[in-house]
Amino acid sequence: MKFLFPLLLGLLITGCVSTANGPQFTELNIKDSSLGIAYVYRPNLGYFGQSVYDIDIFIENQKVSSLAKDSYVPIKLTEGKHTITSKTLGAPTVNLELNVTGGDVYYIKTGNKFENKIVVTTHHNNLEVVPESIAKDEISTLKLISNNYNKATF
Repeated sequence: MKFLFPLLLGLLITGCVSTANGPQFTELNIKDSSLGIAYVYRPNLGYFGQSVYDIDIFIENQKVSSLAKDSYVPIKLTEGKHTITSKTLGAPTVNLELNVTGGDVYYIKTGNKFENKIVVTTHHNNLEVVPESIAKDEISTLKLISNNYNKATF
């Protein structure tokens, strides 16, 4: 019986974790100037406490991808206002409003961490627009999360 709990816990964690299996970051070449591109990415922050769980990304409440550490997903967006949502196990849901202009590129970093405050441990989730000069360095070695979602336009 004392071995049952660790086994079940391991199976639970394994079921919520994936790995990036696509090619290393490359920029999309979109010929339609009415579309913007958002690269949502999740770097490995390199410290203990970064959640092992995937982070689910939604556009207008439609699931786009599940990001593992060291991964990214390109999202084609129509002009106008879009709500990007980040959800992960054990952390509050986060929304980001993005006003998209056709032909523009946006870099959005997501991630999570634990913050220890004496006795209480808090699990944070975030979404932030990152300047291109910083984002290109952070995203350059990340791998594409391959799935059917990233072929859609929102």
